[in-house]
Amino acid sequence: MKFNKKNTFFIAFFVVFFLGFFKSQSQLDFYITDGQGSQIPVVNCNYPFVNGNCVSLTANYPQYKLTDKYNVSATVYRPYLTTNKTVIKGNLDDIFTKAIDLPFTFCFYNEAYKKIVIGSNGMISFDAAQANQPNAPNFIDTLPNTTMPKRSIFGVLHDMYFSTSDDSEISYSVIGTAPFRKFVVNFYKGRVYGCDNITSTSQIVLSEGSNTIEVFVENKDLPCGLANFKNSLIGINDATGTKGIAAPGRNTGIWSAQNEAWVFSPDGGNITPSFVWHDSSGTVIGNQKVQVVCPQKETKYSVDIIYSLCNGEANTYKDDINIKFASDFPSVKPYDKYICSNSELITLADFKNQLCTNSNISDFNFEFKDTSTGLQVDENTPFSINGNKTYSVTVSNKISPNCKAITTLGLKLVFGTINVNTVYLCDMLNDEVEASYDLTKFNSQIVGNNFQGSIGYYLSKNDALNNIGQVSTFDIKKDTEIYVRLTLQNCVNILGPIAIGFNRTPVVNTPVKINLELCDINSDGFEIVDWSTLIESQITSDPTVTSIRVFNTYNEAFTALPSNSAINTVKEGTYKLYVRLDNAGGCFSIAEIDLKIVFKTIVLKDYVAPPICFDGTQDIQINLNTITAGMLVSPLNGTVTGPIFFASYQDAVSNDPTKVISANQTITNNGIYVSKVYYARYETGPNCYTIKLLNVNLFHLVKDNDQFNICDNGNDGTENVKLTSYSSQIVQNSGAKILFFATNQDAVNNLPSTNINTTNVNGTTTVYARVELYSCIEIYPITFTLVNTPNINRDVVITIKNICDNNADGKESIDLKTFEPQINVNNENVSFTYYQSYNPATDVFSNQYTDPRNVNLSNGTVVYVKVKYATSACYSVSKLTFNLEFYPSIYLDKTAVLKLCDKELNFGESFDLTSAISQIFDQNINPILLQDLKITYYANEVDANNGIPSTQITSPYITLAGNIFVYARFESKINGCYSVAPINLLSYFPVKSKNSIIKICDNNLDGYYDVNLLAYKYQMVQIPNPENRFTFYINQADIDVPGKEIQNPENFILNPYVSKIWVKVENLKDCGTFAEIDFVNGARLALTPSQFNITQCDEGNDGKETLNLTAFETNFGASYTYEYFETLQDMNDYKNQIQNPGSYNFDVAKGISKFYVKVSKAGFCPDFYTIDITLNKTPMINIADYYYCKNDNIGLDIKPNFTGLNVVYYKWEYPDGTIKEGANQDFLTGVKTIGTYKLTLTNSMSCTYTAVFKVINIDTPEIISLKGENDFYVVEATGLPGRKIVYSMDLIHWQDSNIFGNLKVGDYSFFVKYEDSNCYGDVRRGKIYTVLNSFTPNGDGVNDYWKLTGLDVFSDNSTLRIFDKYGNQVYQQTSNTEFVWDGKMNNRNLPTDAYWYVIIAADGRTYRGWILLKNRN
Repeated sequence: MKFNKKNTFFIAFFVVFFLGFFKSQSQLDFYITDGQGSQIPVVNCNYPFVNGNCVSLTANYPQYKLTDKYNVSATVYRPYLTTNKTVIKGNLDDIFTKAIDLPFTFCFYNEAYKKIVIGSNGMISFDAAQANQPNAPNFIDTLPNTTMPKRSIFGVLHDMYFSTSDDSEISYSVIGTAPFRKFVVNFYKGRVYGCDNITSTSQIVLSEGSNTIEVFVENKDLPCGLANFKNSLIGINDATGTKGIAAPGRNTGIWSAQNEAWVFSPDGGNITPSFVWHDSSGTVIGNQKVQVVCPQKETKYSVDIIYSLCNGEANTYKDDINIKFASDFPSVKPYDKYICSNSELITLADFKNQLCTNSNISDFNFEFKDTSTGLQVDENTPFSINGNKTYSVTVSNKISPNCKAITTLGLKLVFGTINVNTVYLCDMLNDEVEASYDLTKFNSQIVGNNFQGSIGYYLSKNDALNNIGQVSTFDIKKDTEIYVRLTLQNCVNILGPIAIGFNRTPVVNTPVKINLELCDINSDGFEIVDWSTLIESQITSDPTVTSIRVFNTYNEAFTALPSNSAINTVKEGTYKLYVRLDNAGGCFSIAEIDLKIVFKTIVLKDYVAPPICFDGTQDIQINLNTITAGMLVSPLNGTVTGPIFFASYQDAVSNDPTKVISANQTITNNGIYVSKVYYARYETGPNCYTIKLLNVNLFHLVKDNDQFNICDNGNDGTENVKLTSYSSQIVQNSGAKILFFATNQDAVNNLPSTNINTTNVNGTTTVYARVELYSCIEIYPITFTLVNTPNINRDVVITIKNICDNNADGKESIDLKTFEPQINVNNENVSFTYYQSYNPATDVFSNQYTDPRNVNLSNGTVVYVKVKYATSACYSVSKLTFNLEFYPSIYLDKTAVLKLCDKELNFGESFDLTSAISQIFDQNINPILLQDLKITYYANEVDANNGIPSTQITSPYITLAGNIFVYARFESKINGCYSVAPINLLSYFPVKSKNSIIKICDNNLDGYYDVNLLAYKYQMVQIPNPENRFTFYINQADIDVPGKEIQNPENFILNPYVSKIWVKVENLKDCGTFAEIDFVNGARLALTPSQFNITQCDEGNDGKETLNLTAFETNFGASYTYEYFETLQDMNDYKNQIQNPGSYNFDVAKGISKFYVKVSKAGFCPDFYTIDITLNKTPMINIADYYYCKNDNIGLDIKPNFTGLNVVYYKWEYPDGTIKEGANQDFLTGVKTIGTYKLTLTNSMSCTYTAVFKVINIDTPEIISLKGENDFYVVEATGLPGRKIVYSMDLIHWQDSNIFGNLKVGDYSFFVKYEDSNCYGDVRRGKIYTVLNSFTPNGDGVNDYWKLTGLDVFSDNSTLRIFDKYGNQVYQQTSNTEFVWDGKMNNRNLPTDAYWYVIIAADGRTYRGWILLKNRN
């Protein structure tokens, strides 16, 4: 931690005191002692035990007291170091801080507080209403006094201020941990007002739990002669100002103090805490101050000491104590020893060190007793065990045998006798081989199922001993041996070699098909089967099989444990089941059975018992044959016998002839509901039957009530009754149907037209209820008797005249009980209940008034009253309508505010409360005249509403705080009605202004200094406040002279000869001070250079370009602010700022070529630079497209006119990207390539322009086809509509016709053009062939082939087809070079004859003719 000047106050005594302080608070003040008063008890042989070997512990604690009064005493100056502090920021003078949360509840004069406010004059207050309010520096009264701030702690209270411009500060922090925290408030180097070279440092400390208050004063010097207020105070004051006390010699007065401290301690009645004791495990063992414990070894105990605070909260303090044992006293503990095997020898004397924690065990005797026999065992005789053993051990001092303690020794046998030579597995395929077998399956065979240690398997004994090469799965064969390593409680047991035996699995047949026909006994869809009898012989003949179980799925069968139950029933249908066969060796096999079950079934109808009505006692005769008639559904072929009847189901199953009962039965049971059960058996043989339950039910309808009293609402002698609402009360049988009739005969006849739902009761009325349940019918006369309800006034209008509408809220408290006589006009014995709402349709009341003697009612309010007889349920409803005729209301505004300047800064301001009347009372809205009102004043709202004269306060009223409320009561002198309004009394301290310095700049760069004086107002006052008002003057003599104030302080233009003005700061009129304001010139930025140029090509030659004016900002840096303007005047006036200087749209037409840039930087006055804009012409040119005859061999000359463009460089770009450039390359010649060309021109200003033009073929017609036969061609061409096409074969002679005839054998070219153009299209070539008429393919080398050449003049293929005289095709060829025929068809010579050919040339023409083939072979 780095210490600075602010820490010097807190370093004092830190090393010697601070750590010790917290030790004392958390451990020394709250502690446990034993019966000898020791906090570190040591039990020895002479220890004064209680109750045998027990120790008495006592909880010790400081005597906390109630805080209804205090005493004060001097204490050692040891202030608290606070490292984690919260600093209250800002300039603080005569002000309270905002409310600050305390981290704990603090009791002060028996009130609980969780918030404080800190006053800048060296005090704290528990009155959170003073937050952000003035803290008076001027006081003259001594404590106790009602004029001093209440609920307050003063330490040291005197006139101080704290500034951000020096090292003074107010801070607070929390030190310590609950419940020993302290809330520390530091006043560090507060400046004494008027004596700036005198500082004061002090500290106020609130302690959690004890509620003590400490005040530490490092220095508080005597005030200087210029101090405004010289008094100081150290003390506390309660909420009334009558119990406050001051430190001796430190009451209100002029005094000094250095390095002194005071503690204010609660001095009321003693506070007795409660206690909760815990043992070392946390278990509660008691709740008294003294606790008796009985430890056997070193043990810790703890206690919670719980104090109740003044608000009922609890503070809990904790301490613990460790009871140690001396070396002469046996300190014992129980011990369990794990014995690895039953061959291990045990000597009890070896365990002494584990049973007794004393280092000198030779000083003690040990006696061991076997708890199972009670016999003593010699400690030195070795023995072994075959199971767990427990011994009671008594340890006693050899010198003092009665100094002893008892504990237990447990011997736990880990490995008993394990004789496992062979383990067995199931040989699933009975081949004595199991691949990748999980060896852990042997665990239970080796150690059972409850072994808690680890088991490892190995292939050699050496591996098992060294715990290497452990295996979990292995390919097991007939002679495989394994070794097992058992580990538990640091014991290791090696078993092996262990042989592996193969248990054979049952041999089964699978799958097996089984078809069964079974009787479905009782026709329930399933049947119980004995699988062993039914299927065993078909599945296996293995004699080792011990059990057969059947499961629905293969997985269920495979994973089944011996405890898992299998299925033992079947259902009808075809499906699969899985049979698990287990043998004595614990192995199993699973067989699949395909089951087909066909049921033989006796189907019977369910018997729905018709209820039988009886009178509850009569005997009922029934015939079971009648009941079962028609019950049999199938089979009806005569194979079914029965029914025969039994009294129980088991009798019916056993079919014992002696248990058969007669079909004629008599039911003699009595009751409302009687149920009798019989069983009918049908069978097709002794083992195929169905038993049906016959349930006979007897019902007796019982009448519950037939007499009903009906409340006569309104007492008009008639009431309409809804009969169905009484149905549930007439009979107790649930489910009964009840209909009502006017006469008994109607009820008997039961005609729907005669039943009734309501009846009018006049006196006594009887109706008849027909009750039906199943087939039972009873008719009961039901009598309704009309009973009077309270005979009350049912609609009461209560008019209360001349009632006060106090506080003008339109409501007044009414005692409803006073109107009961107007309701109960006959003075009957009734009770009253009051409600806000009542629904007569549903007869439901809601929103009861719980306190009818105090109900706020407004005019027109309706109250419903339930008036009920005290001796019956009948009630009447009265409706009370209240017409309240209020006296004229007194309407008051909500809050009046009175403000006074407390020029003495002592809160002794005298407020004329009558001056608030005009704010509160507006005669324009009040019918009552102000002169008819009595106006009194009270300290709180409750007193104002009660209006008790003894609680009145007088006007003028002297306040003791900066922000309080009093209450004005306006009471009519005529009728006593009143209204109450609050008055907020605010005391303002005069604003403390201070001299200030303003650095001035020519901010708008116009040569004048303009200042917004209000922008600096916070540096002109000691404490800024939004209520402060500032008035500025050129001369001091002008202060308070009307008209001499500076009229426009937001835009003050400073005369160059004025360097000082004055400011007066007030929060109220004449509640302030004045101070000087000095002006000093600020440092102006020096921009170099201050002029820049932008020269740019005018790409469109339109005088418009988008420019980046911000490019020159890099000359100065990013820490500057730049603002751009088009004119100097705009910059001076700070208007029309360019919004987008990075993308400015420049236009020559505006006539602006110079721009102004204002540059600002924090801490400096601004400067500016200029930017001059020049646009240069671009060499723009428009080059038209060039047209070219595509068959022209000369090419084009391209020579644009560059006059006036001042071009210095040319760059041509051809369509293929070829570049031609240079200073003299101003034309192109011999251009034949069509496409897009680019020409880029650069002028002497380095401006460039790129023109784009095209070279385009002149349009020509195109030949689309050549047609014709033998010696002529037809040229087909296409072109633009309206333009005439002419044709030629030599480009010299042109004709209108597209037909060229009489052509001789040879090659021809054809051309087309428009008649009005010299450009012709692409050539198309044709050919006239010479076709041989005969050939002789005889192999003599002469005329052996028929040939046609010259096909290569066409780009596409031509086709030849040759036919015989019958039209059969004998040859075909496709080629673009020549046709050749050897006179054969499929390599066979054709006979001499004439053959016809068809040639389709690639140009579309067709040639036809014949060939003579002379074949002499």
